[in-house]
Amino acid sequence: MNLHEKRAAAFTNAQSIVQTVTNAGREMTVQEKSNFDAQIAIVDALDSDIAAAAVDQERLGRLKSLTPAAQHGAALNLFSDSAKDGITTAVKSRTAFRTEVSSKALVEGAMLPTSGQSAFGGLFPGAYPLAALFPTETAQGPSQRYYVFGGATADVTAEGATKHDSGLTVTATDVVLSKITSTVRFSDELSEDAPYLVNHLQSELISAVVTRENAAILSTFSTTSGVLTGTGTKADALDVLADAIATAEAVNGVSPTVIVMNPIDVGAIRKAKASTAGSYFLDPLSATPAAVHGVKLVSSGVVESGTAWLASSPGVVIYRRGPITAEIGLDGTDWTENMRTMRVEERFTPAVVRPTMLTKLTLT
Repeated sequence: MNLHEKRAAAFTNAQSIVQTVTNAGREMTVQEKSNFDAQIAIVDALDSDIAAAAVDQERLGRLKSLTPAAQHGAALNLFSDSAKDGITTAVKSRTAFRTEVSSKALVEGAMLPTSGQSAFGGLFPGAYPLAALFPTETAQGPSQRYYVFGGATADVTAEGATKHDSGLTVTATDVVLSKITSTVRFSDELSEDAPYLVNHLQSELISAVVTRENAAILSTFSTTSGVLTGTGTKADALDVLADAIATAEAVNGVSPTVIVMNPIDVGAIRKAKASTAGSYFLDPLSATPAAVHGVKLVSSGVVESGTAWLASSPGVVIYRRGPITAEIGLDGTDWTENMRTMRVEERFTPAVVRPTMLTKLTLT
């Protein structure tokens, strides 16, 4: 059965349970309620799969409509047409060039493989920018002060009585911005014989910077005190995640917006089977899991295997001093050796402003 047929079957099963109970004029039994919830969960999961499949079909249609030459460069949508022209002109004229890569380009471009699924193959690297999951603010200088808020409470107060103390704490924290850089040298012959590779080189460096940025974000998470924690086995990862989501909702009043896991642990979820029937929980022929229990799932190699992070976007702020920049110029003996130097760099720092909006799960 295809996805639509599976969804229709699950929905029909759920309807049948409701009809049986309605005709009998009674409440659902425990077993009926469990079966009903299971069928609805299947419907919800298939809805996500159908939506993901529609996106994949749209991407495939766009790619097939391109000429072979355009397909070869389809992954380079990190750069505008003017930036690509500038790169080409700089290489041919042996002049310097500088361009900026916006966060929107990183989010909407080909750098977004969701759950280990790359948007484009070929030469283009894949690195999910975790910073895109959180709000971004402009840093005011080489260092940034931010404030960590503790939880506030309220209570009923009788007339004339002393008002309830919220217990709210505000802690000022100062951090120094980090500069992340990556460079590469390439020959004039490479730019003349395979000019399309120059754009790919630049995309490769950006991916390297984003990967290092991801590691810095996860390092900040790991050194933050006051985060929620949870433990469980990898075999029960789906249940462990469900409990962690519920705990985060109870503490913060909002649902986590993302789960970040190591690809190996995501693979374990893909292979999870029901012990009763030996059937996969997730359709192995679909692009799942793009979400688990309704929370977006991101597969990232910077996360240590056996560790998963749940995060709510309001709990983290990314401070930047300008965008990621990509430049081409001369360095050292480049002129005499017919070489060019390319560099990509950024200045940023992550800040956890509400530690309870992070949950660290240890999976054994």
